[in-house]
Amino acid sequence: MPIETLQDKVVISLTPPALATPTTTGAVPATCTIYLHGATVTSWTVNGREMLFLSSKAILDGSKPIRGGIPLVFPQFGTYPGAPLPQHGFARTSTWRVLRTDVSPDETKATVVFVLTSSDLSLAARTAWPTPFRLEYTVTVDAVHHTLATDLAATNLATTTEFDMPFTWLLHTYLRVDAIEKTEIRGLEGHLYVNKAIADRDPTTQAFPALPIKEETDRVYQNVVPAAESHLHVLSGGRPAVEIVRTHGETAFRDVVVWNPWVDKAKAMADFGDDEYRHMVCVEVGDVVVPNAVSVAPGETRRAGQVLRALL
Repeated sequence: MPIETLQDKVVISLTPPALATPTTTGAVPATCTIYLHGATVTSWTVNGREMLFLSSKAILDGSKPIRGGIPLVFPQFGTYPGAPLPQHGFARTSTWRVLRTDVSPDETKATVVFVLTSSDLSLAARTAWPTPFRLEYTVTVDAVHHTLATDLAATNLATTTEFDMPFTWLLHTYLRVDAIEKTEIRGLEGHLYVNKAIADRDPTTQAFPALPIKEETDRVYQNVVPAAESHLHVLSGGRPAVEIVRTHGETAFRDVVVWNPWVDKAKAMADFGDDEYRHMVCVEVGDVVVPNAVSVAPGETRRAGQVLRALL
């Protein structure tokens, strides 16, 4: 079965047909695992190669956010004085439901749609964030194009015009790399960023085409407008490894976070191995630069997403 729904997760396994057809040419085996806890994608393999990072110490029993894969940040990025919710909101710590699944006739593409609504939240989360809402999260694996697409749709279910739904959101993607000292990110040249890893947090413009990861990195790039010629690329060992394409045009994610905890912070995290910083980098797309970066009117829906493409 291309899609298997288990008690705590959904597993996608795509195997190319023995005889290639015009629609299946280029297909390679692809798999994906998504936990219902946080609707967190924890694994995506392409032709046997793991593309995402999951800490060996990640906690998968639903007691805390999963360290790795693609945690979902909604409706609050980070934390700040007066913030109504814990760090990164409630989407990554809530139990999502499977809404529907779909497999293409040739079994080279599979989609799972998850849903989270106000009624799924804990009492504490509903009290802190009372706006009625519906989140749909669509995960699509394509074995022909070697892609993983993750799309979010946030709907404001309030019935009166007084209840706009302001929020921040982000796909907190952990990518696996061979060696962090040989990793660089391209596609951010000329964009303003704030470096949260240092005391001086004045906005700075990235002057060079490539961002190498040589130290603790926590950069928030703002207004990185998606365009056909400005996709993000992660290079590992001098060769392209992953392309990141933001989707949904005018409502596409506009901000990009690049994060690696480096030595000291890696050792300080209980659910992260001391040396695991050497094999991961987070490249996160979202709308996060200011609190309440996005606002959705009652009855309206906001959509944004990304497509990760493995460059084999």
